[in-house]
Formats: sequence, C-alpha cells, structure tokens
Amino acid sequence: MKKQFTFFSLLFTVTAFTQNRKADDFSHIVPKGYVIFDKVYGDLNKDGRDDCVLIIKDTDKSKVVINSYNQLVDRNRRGIIVLFSDPKYTYTSVVRNYSCFSSENEEGGVYFPPDMSVEIQKGNLYIHYGYGRYGYGGILSGFKNQILSLSDMMKAIIMAP
Repeated sequence: MKKQFTFFSLLFTVTAFTQNRKADDFSHIVPKGYVIFDKVYGDLNKDGRDDCVLIIKDTDKSKVVINSYNQLVDRNRRGIIVLFSDPKYTYTSVVRNYSCFSSENEEGGVYFPPDMSVEIQKGNLYIHYGYGRYGYGGILSGFKNQILSLSDMMKAIIMAP
C-alpha cells in the first residue's frame, strides 16, 4: 500500500506540473474526513473556462482491513465533487456524492479489481471502469444549464470481449 500511495502521489505531482497550474486549495470544499484522490480539469459547461472534478476518498480507519492475501488495504469508498469555475477561477460545487465509487482496493475475484479513470472531453465527463479480460464499463455525463443531465448520466455501456 505504501508503494501504491507513493505511485499515486508521484502521478498526481507530475500531472499537476504538466498542466502548468498552481496548486488549487480545495480544503474548504472537501468534507472533513476525506482527502482528494484525483483532480481533473476541463470545460464541462462549455463556457471556455476550466472546471474541476475532484475524486475524493473517505479516511475511516475502520475500513482499513486485511484482505484474503493477508495484506492491509484501504477499502474506503470514493466520491465525486464537480466544480464550475467563474471568470475569477473561484469554484462553485454543482454535484456532490461522497461514496458513489468503490475503493481501488476491492478484490477482483479471480482477476484484478476494476480500474477507474476520469477525464473531461468536449464538455463531457467520462468515468471509465476497466475489468481486465471481463470487459469495461463507462458513464458519460453532460451538463445543460449547469445541471447534470440525468439522461446522459446513465448512458452506461458494458463491453465484454
């Protein structure tokens, strides 16, 4: 777990550096007992400004358990906060769900646990789950008038080989 944490810390640092942005302080937005797991920038509401999607993770110590391989793993769930920016790049929360995604340390049965990635392309938020040889799934969400379009949100596709 220590190696995994180091890897994600390094990945986050490299990503933040390559985007050439100062470190934004979202401590007033992230709820107590949660940490930022991932941060993605892009224009979600098509106003020409970068909005922000935060993937957050609970830090409940009771969810740190020993798995079937006798390893200590963090099974705290992850959540999402979507923030729209204004002309001064201050952010307003438009979507909050603190536990909608499973932990990255769930057991994958005979294979490996699902791998989740989040990206913003052409004004849409894509959440991708990779299940290895069992296929993949995705969620596409769109925003209309600064409201999450539920019809777009549930366009989930499960593809299997």
